[in-house]
Amino acid sequence: MQLHASWESIIEPLIKSCDPHIVVEIGTGTAALTRKLLTFCSEHGAILHSVDPEPDCDIEELTKQYGSTFIFHRDFSFSVLSKIGSCDVVLIDGDHNWYTVYNELKILELNCHNPADFPLVILHDTGWPYGFRDTYIDPERIPPPFLQPYKKGGVHPDSGLLSDKGINTDFYHAIYEGNPHNGVSAAVKDFVKESELELVPIFLPGGHGLGILTSSQRLKKNSALSSQFENLRLSPILNTHIDAIEHNRIRILLDLQYIQQIAETRHQELSQLRCEQYDLTITAEQLRNSNINLSAANEQLRTEKMREQQRKEEAEKMREEEKQLKEEAEKMREEEKQLKEEAEKMREEEQQKRKVEHRLREEAERMIVEEQREKEEEKRLKDKAVRSLVEKEQLIKRITQSLSWRWTDPLRRIDAALRLLLKPRVLVNHLAHITIGILHDIWTDFGEPCPRLTRFIRHRLLKRWPPRSSLPAPHPQQSTQHPLHSPPKATITETIETAPIAVVVDAREPELLTRTIMSLLTQRPRPQDILILSPQTDGKVDHAIAPFLKNGVRMQKGMWKVVPEMFFAGFSQTIGRYFAYLTAEEHWHPTFLAAAIQILENKEDTGFVYGDTRLYGERTDLIDRSKEPHTLDATRESPAPGAVVFRRDALLQTYPTKTDDIGSIIHRMQSLGWKGLYSGGLHFLHTIKGGAMGSSLVSNTLRSVEATLCLSLSGREWAWPLTRAFLERQQFPHDKLHLIILDTSQEPLFSHQVRMWLGSCDYKSHTYLAEDVGPKNLADMPRLEVIPDIQHACAHIYNLFARLIQTPYAFFLEDDVIPPNDAYVTLLKHFEPTTATVSGIYCDRFKHRPIAWQWTKDGKDYVEDSGVTTIGGNGFGCLAVRSSYLKKAPFRTGPTWQNYDHNFYLDLRDEPAQALMDWNCICKHYLSA
Repeated sequence: MQLHASWESIIEPLIKSCDPHIVVEIGTGTAALTRKLLTFCSEHGAILHSVDPEPDCDIEELTKQYGSTFIFHRDFSFSVLSKIGSCDVVLIDGDHNWYTVYNELKILELNCHNPADFPLVILHDTGWPYGFRDTYIDPERIPPPFLQPYKKGGVHPDSGLLSDKGINTDFYHAIYEGNPHNGVSAAVKDFVKESELELVPIFLPGGHGLGILTSSQRLKKNSALSSQFENLRLSPILNTHIDAIEHNRIRILLDLQYIQQIAETRHQELSQLRCEQYDLTITAEQLRNSNINLSAANEQLRTEKMREQQRKEEAEKMREEEKQLKEEAEKMREEEKQLKEEAEKMREEEQQKRKVEHRLREEAERMIVEEQREKEEEKRLKDKAVRSLVEKEQLIKRITQSLSWRWTDPLRRIDAALRLLLKPRVLVNHLAHITIGILHDIWTDFGEPCPRLTRFIRHRLLKRWPPRSSLPAPHPQQSTQHPLHSPPKATITETIETAPIAVVVDAREPELLTRTIMSLLTQRPRPQDILILSPQTDGKVDHAIAPFLKNGVRMQKGMWKVVPEMFFAGFSQTIGRYFAYLTAEEHWHPTFLAAAIQILENKEDTGFVYGDTRLYGERTDLIDRSKEPHTLDATRESPAPGAVVFRRDALLQTYPTKTDDIGSIIHRMQSLGWKGLYSGGLHFLHTIKGGAMGSSLVSNTLRSVEATLCLSLSGREWAWPLTRAFLERQQFPHDKLHLIILDTSQEPLFSHQVRMWLGSCDYKSHTYLAEDVGPKNLADMPRLEVIPDIQHACAHIYNLFARLIQTPYAFFLEDDVIPPNDAYVTLLKHFEPTTATVSGIYCDRFKHRPIAWQWTKDGKDYVEDSGVTTIGGNGFGCLAVRSSYLKKAPFRTGPTWQNYDHNFYLDLRDEPAQALMDWNCICKHYLSA
């Protein structure tokens, strides 16, 4: 029985006794009760708010008929009741389950300013079947903790479980009846029990039950309503009697429903039998006609058999022809396949020829350059030798002209003569060389005549004459091997000098790996340990390093993804006194290692050495930092990873981890007092198409850093397009950024929009979370009334972010703050080893002052400045933070300050860290659309 059936007897007298101004109806349905309520409201000057997300009536027709008396809300009751506020009468006939009814009553309680304001509430279906059993229109809208086990099926008064013979078989029902938090009556009783108000409920049996609820203060204030309540109270015996009548009525309805179903089934069976009778009559007529045509058909069949025999013979011939055609087509396909294979081989050979030509041209260019360098070096050595000889001659001249030399000259002559007399062979040899020298001078003076005779005397007669050595013979010049040449092959007598350095190579680009290994093997001295780290599983790396395994090169495979992980793995698995890390895009000049080792051996306070970088590939220019040795300023210069050789003792003191990029390691090393020196050597770095270089070389110290961007969305429809546009155009590399979005909107449509955008964005990875951290629309409520709720929610949100962040740096963004496109790139440039946070500047939406302060003796003072300055603290609307400090200073709302951000920076004062503000990074803070 519907709620409007009790209008004249119960509902209208109750409402009339309240003399209402605002009446709320939850569950419009077919508008049967709505029309009665509208007639009442029109006569008594009241306003009716009707709530239903999917009504079954013409709302426009009712609006035209009743005008301002009727206000319709096409929404769910939770949202509408908070907006309506205080009301006089509420009729609830919506979604009959404990969670919905209980929370509707709680919202009505929250809307009351005093107990007498609690409205008169009339609820339908407080008896069987939904008094103590939930039914769900949309189970997905019920939070899992309050959702009973459910399924589709009917309810029957003689069974506590669901049955296909009960009523409402197409509804979602709770499987069990009578357990806690189950049903409309249970919701009313739990609410009355837990409410701080003194509430008076009445449950009337019959018509599936009718519940009436109001506060005792309203009854005391309204005698007419109190009289109506007294008239509606029934004795227990009468209640039991009406319950029995109600159960009998329901059983009669079920029996009637069952009889109607049987009658319907029998009617369908009878109709089917009549159809079958008609079909049989037609079939009999068709059989008679078939007998007439059977004879003619037999004759035609014999004719068709003869024709069929002819067609079979023709088909057999066609099959033979088709078979021959298929064989010919197969032969043609084989020939075509062979032609394609030959063409593919020719293309491969052509490509190989082009590669060889390109490599030969490259090698020729490099050999020319190397030859020029060797000539310059030879010239330099010759000039140095000439200068040395001149200096020696000058020294000898000064010695021979000295007084002591002249006095001792007779003694030296006597000593030389005695030595010659005592050694005849030496004397003869000396006289022979003097004679030959004199003859050579005479021969030269006469224009070098008789060249054949001279050659005969020099190379035949004097071939075995012992040579005269006035100066030590020069050592053969050590040739420098070009990095593109093959590694040297050790002979039986050759000993290759090694240096106590371990070199780790990142093999994620196996096509360039051979060049890198060759450059290491041509170093003099050669690295003691060469370790190849390979995350590849397709065998390309194995093939590339196979020729070098006999030269001491070894390989380790793993699941590394980024440079910090591979740097840490290589450092952990090697033991050399020095350490270097290269990617497959990088290689060294033959003199690079020797120059670096020499500096590290001579400078005990040097933690690392770096050199120039020459680019090859699309770009071939030289990044030359200085021609003279100098100390690295890591805030201005940024050597590529492969251009750095580290001292292992210095690395051990920095405690490198899997998340530390090389720039951060250099920062920490210098903060510990270690120096970084320029070596002057050359390091080669491959450049990719378009002029962009690999991740090994960028313009700032934090070149390979990865970060996490954390964003909390409160469901502001006007703010999401602005935030989404910023996320798409912000300039921090999207492939280095992990995105975490916490959706607190509690709005399915808004959440769907966010998830759809995440599915199409180009960020490296993303995490989407949806959580109810407070009342719906909390961010847009009057701020002074909900400050504690907002602070608790924000502290919870940022602690959740802190637990999820796995990168060295994190960015925080609020959905009503829009920074410049280069904000995070700019903020990250300001990080020093002692920097904890760097913030952009935005103003308070209400007080219009920058959200930045300095700590004073009396607390904090808000400040304004310019440039990049140290501050006491700031808001979290646009913030870059070093992730390690999020673990040290958790977010809280307790003492000393109630605000989570004030407490965070207050706790940060105990750490050796500073907070910076970039006053030039100006963000927009929106109040609304």
